[in-house]
Amino acid sequence: NMVKPCWRPSVEGDGSWRRGGGDPNGRVDGLWWYKDLGHHTNGEFSMAVVQANGLMEDQSQLESGPLSFLESGPCGTFVGVYDGHGGPETSRFVSRSIGDAYLKKSEFNREPLLAKFRLNEPFSKPILSPEPSMLVHKLDPSDQFLIFASDGLWEHLSNQEAVDIVNGYPRNGIARRLVKAALRVAAKKREMRYSDLKKIDRGVRRHFHDDITVVIVFIDQPSSLRRSSSHGSIASIRPPNVLPL
Repeated sequence: NMVKPCWRPSVEGDGSWRRGGGDPNGRVDGLWWYKDLGHHTNGEFSMAVVQANGLMEDQSQLESGPLSFLESGPCGTFVGVYDGHGGPETSRFVSRSIGDAYLKKSEFNREPLLAKFRLNEPFSKPILSPEPSMLVHKLDPSDQFLIFASDGLWEHLSNQEAVDIVNGYPRNGIARRLVKAALRVAAKKREMRYSDLKKIDRGVRRHFHDDITVVIVFIDQPSSLRRSSSHGSIASIRPPNVLPL
């Protein structure tokens, strides 16, 4: 419900936005549409709004500004909504997806698809592709380990940083060490201490970092050790309210 007005900025009617204290007039700035959503039903300004703002600042180099024209209104928070429409300029932000057939084949860009979702401009080449990006690496005798990790890790650590950590510390518990390293970077980005990040309440921490799951498989382990220990190290820290697929 907090984000619902963002999907229909031109709808008029029940006045629910005004009752909630929000500004009924959204404003457009380039690719982003944003508005003052007012107060959430629980009486607190939406953490989703605050974190969406932070996400755009991190990934798009956008700076926040005041939304409400009222002195009593919230300042410094805005939420941007990108729905995948708008031609090459906007579609460059998303290149692959599951579903969204109307953006892959023009034959689906018509009724019964609702008019508000259809593209005005005809297209011959797919705007989105269902094909994943794939890279093949042939194992070499000198290769020592493989790191499998979810997006949450790579948002905060580079490939080289992750490799250096695994290569520079004992193998026991190394996956958890990688997770902790990513969490420390996430905390630093939010200008907070790692210990404080760990204390964030259920339902809120999800906005500070994505799911971080790490599996490290060592492929150079001697056979004598293979019988007495596991083949790898696994650690997973999921923010509350995030379920594995």
